[in-house]
Amino acid sequence: MKRLSTLWISCLTTLAALSAQGQAASTSTPMTTPPIATVKPKPLTSPHGTRTDNYYWLNE
Repeated sequence: MKRLSTLWISCLTTLAALSAQGQAASTSTPMTTPPIATVKPKPLTSPHGTRTDNYYWLNE
């Protein structure tokens, strides 16, 4: 019974230590901003009509 109790306490201690380590690492890193794609309108014509694709240049 004492062995089970010791194992239980060591598992909880390890879990608490890992949890605290993850929180400290996430607060110290600065937030980065995602890249913003430029808008380059290109008219596309099809049998169903004409539409403007602002991000067609990403396909090239």
